[in-house]
Amino acid sequence: PVQVTWLGFPATTGLTAIDWRITDSCTDLPDADPEYAEKLWRLDDIFCAYRPMSRFPLYRYHPDYCVRTTPALDAGHITFGSCNNLSKLTDEVLQTWAQLLQAVPNSRLLVEGKGFESDATRSDFTRRFVGLGGDAGQLELIPRRSDQQYLTYHRIDIALDPFPLTGGTTSFDLLWMGVPMVTMQGDSFRSRMGVTMAKVLGHDDWVARDRQDYIAIAARMAADLPALNRQRLAQRLRMERSPLMDEALFAHRFGTALRQMWYGWCARRRTADTREQDALIQTWSTHPWPAPRQVTIGPGQVISLQQAHQRLQALTDEALRLAPREQLLAGCTEPPEVTHEAWFKVLDWCEYLLDSIPKEPLALATLAELEHAHGRTAYAATYLHYAQESLSNP
Repeated sequence: PVQVTWLGFPATTGLTAIDWRITDSCTDLPDADPEYAEKLWRLDDIFCAYRPMSRFPLYRYHPDYCVRTTPALDAGHITFGSCNNLSKLTDEVLQTWAQLLQAVPNSRLLVEGKGFESDATRSDFTRRFVGLGGDAGQLELIPRRSDQQYLTYHRIDIALDPFPLTGGTTSFDLLWMGVPMVTMQGDSFRSRMGVTMAKVLGHDDWVARDRQDYIAIAARMAADLPALNRQRLAQRLRMERSPLMDEALFAHRFGTALRQMWYGWCARRRTADTREQDALIQTWSTHPWPAPRQVTIGPGQVISLQQAHQRLQALTDEALRLAPREQLLAGCTEPPEVTHEAWFKVLDWCEYLLDSIPKEPLALATLAELEHAHGRTAYAATYLHYAQESLSNP
């Protein structure tokens, strides 16, 4: 009886059968309601929560994906960049970027896009960019590859958000990789996602009012490399401690929203009097609903965090007994791959914990043990770094 739309489409469904749309008050401004067939339920801060590497959770802690210093320190020039869908790069966007490159001497523009593996596609894009005032010598076009989803950001100093259709997942990805972003404010959901992310991170200074302001903000950021580098190195932790990645907070808010929608429907079935409806909803809303820290180990199967810890410790002890470091490394000239069944069981349980509770310290410390046993010291050190960071910033 209550139907809700949420993520994946930046506008109204147009369907009267859908009662609610979950959003937030920054991405959908107070005057946005007439644009929707649905009633808007605005969450605090932001309409969603982000988790990187959702398909391969252990990659999140891989050394290759650690934030690095801003590339201009080594390259000697600023690289602006975009990894967005090429259909978002309108003539107005490319013209603005061309003007930005003119304003920042010796700068480059890296654009990742589907189809750039083709010479013809790259030539067409380059001709279009030059026709809009750009310099082909400042342009670097690279094809989109799924295995480079996060790694390309190591090559970008400052990300340029397209407009009026802004980035979504792409923007979350680049922010997590430490790359600051310039975005343009708009008047609708599809043109305000970047604004919301910037504001939640405390960076209203990244948000441009118009094209000239957009160029000025990007040029100002490019002019101070030490500040740009400090921002980059601090950004991931700041993001992970913000509502952008606070999964528990978001789940609570989302669940509360669904419950309140349901209570409203139930109250309207009881009485037509709005004051009585409000009183009923208020009464029902006082009922507690705990959210214990649990670990999912299969469809519909959850155990407590304490039980998961006990199981992981037992599996680790067993792996160290059956396949100790000395045995694994005997006769090896390079670190061996994980092949022993006992260590695979440890790996699986670490993934269970990190799927349910990102940055869970015992799982990270155990992965360090696993990597150390297999001779991969750099990996072990990275996992220990994340475990220590998690304990220091719970």
